[in-house]
Amino acid sequence: MTDRSDEHPSVPPRLHFFGFNTLRFLAATAVFLYHLDLQKDPLLLPRMLSPKMAASLGGAGVDLFFVLSGFLITYLILAQIRDTKGDFGIRNFYIRRALRIQPLYICLVILAYFPGRWFVSSSSLPVDRYIRVHQLAFSQHWIRSLILYMVMLPNVAVLAYPTSIYASQCWSIGVEEQYYLIWPWAIRWAGSFRRMVTLCVVYITVVVACSITMIMLRCRLPPGSACLERWNTISKWVGLMNMSGLALGSLFAVWLFFRRESVVSTVSSEWIRKCWLPLIVLFMATRSDHWRLLSMMGYGIVILNMAIDRHAENRYPRMTEYLGKVSYGMYMYHPAAILFSLWGIQALTRWRFPVFFNLHQNISTVVLVFSSFGITLGLSLISYGMIERPFLELKASFGSVSRM
Repeated sequence: MTDRSDEHPSVPPRLHFFGFNTLRFLAATAVFLYHLDLQKDPLLLPRMLSPKMAASLGGAGVDLFFVLSGFLITYLILAQIRDTKGDFGIRNFYIRRALRIQPLYICLVILAYFPGRWFVSSSSLPVDRYIRVHQLAFSQHWIRSLILYMVMLPNVAVLAYPTSIYASQCWSIGVEEQYYLIWPWAIRWAGSFRRMVTLCVVYITVVVACSITMIMLRCRLPPGSACLERWNTISKWVGLMNMSGLALGSLFAVWLFFRRESVVSTVSSEWIRKCWLPLIVLFMATRSDHWRLLSMMGYGIVILNMAIDRHAENRYPRMTEYLGKVSYGMYMYHPAAILFSLWGIQALTRWRFPVFFNLHQNISTVVLVFSSFGITLGLSLISYGMIERPFLELKASFGSVSRM
């Protein structure tokens, strides 16, 4: 943890955790790889990963986002309460959160639900047939779905209706915003270390108990039965409303803020700080629905070690630290970028170089990965400069957190 004075000595140094942007970049990349493989399936293109590994990678990326977000936002709230001597402005917190999330979110939803809804080619390419089938189901309920998106309930929209193929990833943004709608009030009410820990532990325990109960009941139900279908539906609702990763990140933040010496004596390790990347990859690769909590606890331990690292400024690659700043855009734009890349490759396969691409599917896969990732990064960088940064610069007007 270190400070940033923005080159103005009169401005108090601001709280900053080195390494967190790198984790954001890794999480966004994991979700990108999952959706890359997922969207290749209906088009009968060869997959790079097994379905199980791809799903594990995508879920692990979202889990890492949640634990990191829960930790950072909770620590910032607690630090602001300290700086203001208890006079924490929840209104300013919501404004700062809206300035960070809403501009890009609203922009993407509008593009997905209006130009995106009509952007359907009449060609016979597999990617176009795939988009048409998806958009046909979506067009029947698009108004109801759009209303849910605009009131920050995209996770409910994904569960209740077919949604835009370009905006379905927004469900996790909805989970975060719903959590932060409640959590600042919970912190203010709790007021002490013990109550905050109790809130987090009780919530996580209830979620884990419900998940275990559903798994056990589902195993006892006969395949193809109506009861099994109902339980699968309930499982989807629980999965897309699950805030346990955010609560776990909050728990680690409360622990560090109030009991720093305990954190240092319990989980601090130079070995963990040096091997953070292999550990994150290991937790991602071994993640499963049954042991999800353990992998999230692993992320939390790595995050704690990053937060207390006195040499963190020089430990993490500058490129990934910079790309982590645009990870929000990467997460939001990558489905459209993948579809555009698929369309381009299949158009070349059909109309320009059919023999080359059909005989060299591995080359097609390499071109797909690099082109879709390049388009994602390009859109994210443009979006950060033109859409996000102007609003981010306004956040300082509504309070900031200093390092003490």
